[in-house]
Amino acid sequence: MMGKCVYYVCPFLILLFALGCLTPVKVNPLQKLYLDPHIRVNKGVCSGYSIALREVEYSRAIANYVAYITDDGVLHYDETQQWAEHPTEVVFRVVCKTLKETGRFRDIDDVVKIKNPDFIGFVDLRKFFIRDFSDKTEFVFSVHFKIRNARTGEVVAEKEFEVVKPYTCSENITAVVNQTLGEFAIQLAEFVNNAPLCGSVEKS
Repeated sequence: MMGKCVYYVCPFLILLFALGCLTPVKVNPLQKLYLDPHIRVNKGVCSGYSIALREVEYSRAIANYVAYITDDGVLHYDETQQWAEHPTEVVFRVVCKTLKETGRFRDIDDVVKIKNPDFIGFVDLRKFFIRDFSDKTEFVFSVHFKIRNARTGEVVAEKEFEVVKPYTCSENITAVVNQTLGEFAIQLAEFVNNAPLCGSVEKS
């Protein structure tokens, strides 16, 4: 009798196991987050010079996924939320558009497209993450911007920018980051509009 029970039960257990293996595992779908900040800045006085922007350098902690840093300094990546473009590409676009909007330069583009520029712009992206601490949660953005005389290599102007925006889980992270980048653009424009460009390059 026992032998018959085993005979009937074993195939049944094997079938259940096979069905379990074949049942698809539910995974959270990947979200692609597209950033498109609104850039509206004050106009400056045209210097008559050109500037070529170098490719944005960045910290190794910055990746395609939304990053969180906790109180203990541990960095976590949310693999269900990915930036549609790498943050460096977005920052390059913001810097380029901001400089164009100021009207301070007669020509602005990347170093590949501009020959013999008067200035070279350097951008170093240092922070682009959510600071998830026990007492607060906020998005942190930090970038170092520098302008060099293309002929002499002299640093004409440089500044560290940091914008911090409060963030809650109920908010749209894309909207928060867009607002952050918009504020950065305003600060960058003010800095560039007041930078001592005129007279720092000898016309050939």
